[in-house]
Amino acid sequence: MAPVASEADCQNCHVDPIDCADPRLPADLQSTQCTGAAVFQTPFQVATIDDAPGDTPEQKLLNAAKINILRLHDAKHGAKYRNWDSNKQLVSMVCDAAADPNDPDCLDNQRPIQCSRCHYSPALDLAQAGPVDEPEQGLQGRQQTYHVSMSRAMHEHHGTLPPYNGQTLFPSMPSPAGRDPQVAEQVLEQTCYQCHPGKRTQCLRGAMFSGGVVCQDCHGDMEQVGNDFSLKVSTSNPGDFVLDGSLRVPWANEPMCQSCHAGDALNPNHPAGAIVADDGIRLLQAYVTQQITVPGVGQPVKIAAVHHAPGSRFAENQGKNANGQTVDVLYRLSKGHGGIKCEGCHNSTHAIWPNANPFANDNIAAEQLQGHAGTLIECTTCHEPTDKGLPLELEGPHGMHPIADYNGPDQRWNDKHEDVFEKSGKAACQSCHGVNGEGTVLSRTAAERKLKCKNSKGSLCTSGQKFVTVAKGTPIGCANCHENELIKGGD
Repeated sequence: MAPVASEADCQNCHVDPIDCADPRLPADLQSTQCTGAAVFQTPFQVATIDDAPGDTPEQKLLNAAKINILRLHDAKHGAKYRNWDSNKQLVSMVCDAAADPNDPDCLDNQRPIQCSRCHYSPALDLAQAGPVDEPEQGLQGRQQTYHVSMSRAMHEHHGTLPPYNGQTLFPSMPSPAGRDPQVAEQVLEQTCYQCHPGKRTQCLRGAMFSGGVVCQDCHGDMEQVGNDFSLKVSTSNPGDFVLDGSLRVPWANEPMCQSCHAGDALNPNHPAGAIVADDGIRLLQAYVTQQITVPGVGQPVKIAAVHHAPGSRFAENQGKNANGQTVDVLYRLSKGHGGIKCEGCHNSTHAIWPNANPFANDNIAAEQLQGHAGTLIECTTCHEPTDKGLPLELEGPHGMHPIADYNGPDQRWNDKHEDVFEKSGKAACQSCHGVNGEGTVLSRTAAERKLKCKNSKGSLCTSGQKFVTVAKGTPIGCANCHENELIKGGD
């Protein structure tokens, strides 16, 4: 059977719409929205919920869709099928299901079958060998250098489909600037979440999702994702992979933290054409859309040109590839403060802490380690609050200073941070606390804090007040607890 996640909605296009509304299905799976777009336009014998294998109506519906995908593939491409013969040569082995439904050269008659036999996927290439051919394996041997990647076969094909009966099958995601969250969720359901686990599994969750970020904001639309390094490859042009960096390699060339977190308050480092968030620091989209020229390709190629800011305090690591070239290291493999993996403090790529659901399992680790959800930001989680174990310097993750809280075990920064200000200069403070010390998203409190009032000139401190309680999420500025030294003067 074609390997498709059980949460995928292939049935929306790949079964007869009558089957989608079958009353034997669970109520939450019954639908009148299935289009039949992929079973009515190309003639083939359509599998139905009544003749597909499976123990339940739901399994039969999903399996009918998978069978129809194989039969559609046979109907559209069977005349061009090739396979390895006993002499290890790739020869024509035509599938003609219309003439012989049991034709052994048809994919539908080779079930179970793995798409990666022809379409390379780095996700399955644990040895990182790249696309390979296996003529010695005969009929089951891989022939990946003769075909586009699995990512291109899926994303580019579906992303460029014309409307069906006046209906756009995969609508475009609106720009993130001023986007209606409900519209974004609807488009997400009709695009990425038709195949990727999201509606129930919620692979994309956490801080970015809570902030309104969706798949297209980082990766681009389906056409952009599909225009990858295998764009020029075909059975008549095998192995012509584009590896000059202009086209993405799935799972290897991905958007990075630095793509949106390109700088700080003092040096925003916004690239040309970037969509900037209201805070004036972060970006709302990790790339700019470009039409590029690829040698040997007649038409311009639409790509998502990801922003690179290797000098950002939030940048991932860099390393050398096999050719000695400097390349970016993926977030999940990058390390930061003390050699700790970035994921150790921020969690996994699509589930960055915190999860907005206060009862989510995602939050448990941080709550147990530091007492509240979110990025591991409390220095005393790992360090003893002493001048030796935790010096009052800007040597924390991303150039942070120790966190001060009179509710916690370490109050030294609140008492003595002026020493660092005098030593390091105001620029060190402005990077996160704002050019004028007004406070920014980079200086927001991760939890409720109790801070000492230095004098009554602080905006949160009245005359004679010794301490002030600051709510979670408050941007800490230089004028909260005392007069603003950044405005007052200094270098």
